[in-house]
Amino acid sequence: MSSWNCCKKDPKKAIKGFRLGGYEGIASQIHQIIENDEGEAINLTCNSYRQSGFQKLAYYFVCIIFFGIPLLFFRWYPPLEVYIFWKKCFLDDAEIVLIKESGMKAAKRKISTVQFENEEEPLRFFSYKLQKFVWCNLSRQFKLLRGLADGVNTLSGLCSAPDGISHQERNRRLKIYDSNVVHIKVEPFWKIWMKNALYPFIVFEALSVILWIFDEYSFYAFFVIVYSLVTVTVSTRQERMKKLRLHNMVSASKLMSKIIVRHKNEEYECDVDDLVPGDVIKIPPRGFQMPCDAILLAGSCIVTESDLTGESAPVLKTSPVVSPDSRETYSPSSVHMRHTLFCGTQIIQTRYYGDDEVLAIVTQTGRITAKGQLIQAILFPKELVFDFFDEAMKCVIALFCLAGIAMIYSTYVFILRGSSLETLLLRTLDLVTITVPPTLPGAMLAVSMHSLSRLKKSKIFCSSHPRIVVAGKTKLVCFDKTGTLTEEGLDVWGVLPCNGVQNLSEEEVVKDVTTLEKTSKLLAALATCHSLTIIDKQICGDPLDTSMFGATKWELEEAGEDTQKFDLLSPTVVRPKRSEIPFEIGIIKKFAFTSTTQNMTVICRVLGAPNMIAFSKGAPEKVMGFCKPESLPSNIMEILEHYTSSGFRVIALAHKELPRKFSWRQAQRTRREEIETDMNLLGILLMQNFLKKESGQVIKELNSAHMKCIMATGDNILTAVSVSQECGILPKSCTVATLQFDENQEIVLESLRSSQMKRRQFDLGNDSLYLAIDGNNWSLLRTHFPHLVDIILLKCVVFARMSPLHKTQLITAYQSLGYIVTMCGDGANDCGALKAAHVGISLTNAEASIAAPFTGPDITGVVKIIKEGRCALVTSFILFKFMAMYSMIQFFSVMILYSRGAEMGTNQFLYIDLPVTWSLVVAMGRLEPAENLSPKSPNSKILSAANIIPLLLQIFATYFIQWLSLISLKTQEWYTPVTPAVADEELVLSWENTVVYGVSCYQYVILAFVYCLNEDHQKSMRRNWILLLSFFIMLVINTSLLVIPCDYLATLFQMQPWSQEDAFFRVELLAIPLLHLLITLFIESKITDWIENSYIVRRKNMDRYHYIENKLKSGTPWQFIEV
Repeated sequence: MSSWNCCKKDPKKAIKGFRLGGYEGIASQIHQIIENDEGEAINLTCNSYRQSGFQKLAYYFVCIIFFGIPLLFFRWYPPLEVYIFWKKCFLDDAEIVLIKESGMKAAKRKISTVQFENEEEPLRFFSYKLQKFVWCNLSRQFKLLRGLADGVNTLSGLCSAPDGISHQERNRRLKIYDSNVVHIKVEPFWKIWMKNALYPFIVFEALSVILWIFDEYSFYAFFVIVYSLVTVTVSTRQERMKKLRLHNMVSASKLMSKIIVRHKNEEYECDVDDLVPGDVIKIPPRGFQMPCDAILLAGSCIVTESDLTGESAPVLKTSPVVSPDSRETYSPSSVHMRHTLFCGTQIIQTRYYGDDEVLAIVTQTGRITAKGQLIQAILFPKELVFDFFDEAMKCVIALFCLAGIAMIYSTYVFILRGSSLETLLLRTLDLVTITVPPTLPGAMLAVSMHSLSRLKKSKIFCSSHPRIVVAGKTKLVCFDKTGTLTEEGLDVWGVLPCNGVQNLSEEEVVKDVTTLEKTSKLLAALATCHSLTIIDKQICGDPLDTSMFGATKWELEEAGEDTQKFDLLSPTVVRPKRSEIPFEIGIIKKFAFTSTTQNMTVICRVLGAPNMIAFSKGAPEKVMGFCKPESLPSNIMEILEHYTSSGFRVIALAHKELPRKFSWRQAQRTRREEIETDMNLLGILLMQNFLKKESGQVIKELNSAHMKCIMATGDNILTAVSVSQECGILPKSCTVATLQFDENQEIVLESLRSSQMKRRQFDLGNDSLYLAIDGNNWSLLRTHFPHLVDIILLKCVVFARMSPLHKTQLITAYQSLGYIVTMCGDGANDCGALKAAHVGISLTNAEASIAAPFTGPDITGVVKIIKEGRCALVTSFILFKFMAMYSMIQFFSVMILYSRGAEMGTNQFLYIDLPVTWSLVVAMGRLEPAENLSPKSPNSKILSAANIIPLLLQIFATYFIQWLSLISLKTQEWYTPVTPAVADEELVLSWENTVVYGVSCYQYVILAFVYCLNEDHQKSMRRNWILLLSFFIMLVINTSLLVIPCDYLATLFQMQPWSQEDAFFRVELLAIPLLHLLITLFIESKITDWIENSYIVRRKNMDRYHYIENKLKSGTPWQFIEV
């Protein structure tokens, strides 16, 4: 919310409204939910606290006497410090706020103040994630600072302030908004390194290393030190490089350090860093990158926004025409995007009328600009609550609890032995490092890093690596149409003249528009109704406009220098090439196309004509809506249905003669609503939008993986259905019905093949029935039948005439059904949907986009990202289970030996911890994604029955196998039980140790082998030569240790040497690992499959969309399904 949002009557008093007291009737609070200007909660909860002198003294005392250790816990969990050493208070008196955001860790933020001259109370504020929240005394709450685009300021109010602001007011606002710079603080390497080194698991690793050094386990301690140093250093380097790139990107964008600011009739030069909302600036002619967000007041600009949205085509930005009494709220992200210059966009050309200059009023600066949002999205990506991450931490906590129980038992054992306190502490604490593997996070992180590397080779970039794993659970993919599934450009197929025709015929289609009369109004509409411009002697603009104008074979001329294109009569002239008669048309005024209006209109004058004429083009239903009824052919709807259902992009063209007294000045000031009325339909433009060659294969692969594919487009519903059938989203033999509302606001399902089929004749449980809906009916459905939205979503695959807001609502609605949603678009009109989706993929060549965490050149990236996501998710599962079982195997071995008075030797630990475990972890982490997407979706829930039951069975089987090996040992006639160690004696060499350790060495390899057998989402391990080599080497060494250990190996590992007496027993022992292999295979295949397919488990894991699908298929009438 902007600073003047608290006082709408006088913007200058608004800032004081943040500080001045004396407002009655609003009670103080200790708790606040921050809301945006539309009243929607943004999941930001603030609790206010202050600290007494005694609490401050207690805080320092505790930190000092415990050598600063409490600071670590306060760093990991900020609320702990707040709850202990701070007390709740009213927001008015708060010194800090504790911020809780959905899916994020709580954060403590200090409330700062800034003092203004001649004012008693300072301005109170706090910053969070590049956002600034300012205290408002009127509402007695903190408000998000958003500049002039605050949801309150009107477009007319902003455009009626061309005089700018005074120097005094500028200085005041500069203190509120700070400098016009997005501060990317690049801390020194050592400082970032220290922060990363203080992560909980890194600290746990450090403590483990200290313990191992005291326990003379120095070699592995050295390895972990090196590994941890490398991990922390690499992550620190990546973090710092990321911030450096952002810092350099921000710095490089400052092509100009000064800009001309206007206040009333004076102009002065100002540093771009000192711009504030409300400044009126003069836009330089060319080669200028916008340092702020601003709305045009006069003139127009040609810009490119590719760095922000991915839209590569130049965009025309024009100054708005508004009525002074208009109350339309300024909305730069949607309705008024075509009038707003966003920070970071490149100004290619400026244009103005006569001696006027291109002026704009600054609306947002610094971190609240569009570029600031891009940087915020990169620095603070949207956090997702994902089962895998949450449940992994719960399992780690469970392992710590198990370690606690084991410590109690081992304490009892060593007390009975009479061991010293040092030995007791070393042995019991060592159990923690055995039960909870310190290197677990590093192993998991390596999986994502491998995926990132492979994606980068495919020119797919990711700004948030946790999203890779999330992509593996994708269940629905939403595609934009134009530029995503189809080519960006359009080809003109023909035009169908309608002017004065009562009945249209397909035979009247004109394939070559150049054969139309040169003075034809239809040809004139094709030549003028566009937003094309000349840049470096090339015609540039929207691909549709370029194709349409190119088909006329006319030429476009813009008088004067590039930056002075407007004379007093016509800014742009079009004329036929090499025409024998002097015929040309000047384009006086343009009303740009927007996703809301769905049409564009131009005001023109034909050379020598006494009056002006208006041409309009756009969606047929929109254009025909402001045409005279008598100008519409009687069969126009049938003709439109025929061509749109055949896949053509259909554009309607209309015109209107303007009165002679309608002057140039009136043309500049008139509103489009005054022009777009009582027009005459001229004709229908038919364009072909060819499917991209890769679209069909991508959809086919997604369909084969049983993923729901939908299309959300701004195009006509019939065209969208046709393209959907062509690319495979809709089966060609299916029945498609459109969802509409009748005059009584009742739902009507109408077949595209027969207009007589209504709702009661459709069975939504029929798999061959699909629905299509347009944006208008989507809004009506959400408004009047919200309880039916979920049901309709399951059957609907085509969403046409969807605005950017509609697309965002659609993504959110599917997420509420339980779908993991991937959205793929070009980043232009899909920003909201791409941000809302679990996985957003923007089709652009840039390495980062404001719209999405993933960027790629084409839609093949969708399949690649999902494949990598599935591979990363499954590999993470494999590594997590393997590391957990590695801990359990070693834990059982140690506890069994402790119970018999023996121990494992240092070299035995070292062999398991390094050659065995780490070679397997590294090899498994390099598993690559499968060639094809499997119909079976990977599981993302560690604590699901299908995962936890097999894991518990594997734990039990592990213990059983080790116990069985001891039972087998006891049956040998030559066996003599070991004499338990006493006091601090370390007893390693024993038959109990040899048997248990020898068998356990196989268990690591067996579990790794069995876990890697699943090839649904990964390439076969036969293609991973590092893994195969690791298996072979480990088996050879393990067999040598257990069956035929030479004297050197027996001495090195402190195991019983080979003798003739025990030779046969050693061979017999091989049967036990073989039995473990069979048990493990049975658990992971048969039992896991049985659990996954059991009715109870499937019902428990059923998402809402599965529940509704089952109800529909069971024959329950769709109107009565409770969701």
